[in-house]
Amino acid sequence: GITAQLKLARITVCLYGSTTHTSKWVDWELRKSLELGKPIMGVCLYNDGRVRYHPAPLADKPRVGWDIAAIVKTMRQIAP
Repeated sequence: GITAQLKLARITVCLYGSTTHTSKWVDWELRKSLELGKPIMGVCLYNDGRVRYHPAPLADKPRVGWDIAAIVKTMRQIAP
């Protein structure tokens, strides 16, 4: 199941768009990742300002735009 997959993961990356913050399943997966001690980060799918909200568990976590260099840099910082 999903929990087993999260246990195997080194980091959870949440790709989010305009309505992702409304998904109870995204919220559950991020909170479960934190419960398992996994670092989480957000990657906004758009860099044009159209996304106003992010999933709640990402409030105090790293969030970057759709920029591969920034994504990789952040991943390396939070899960060396």
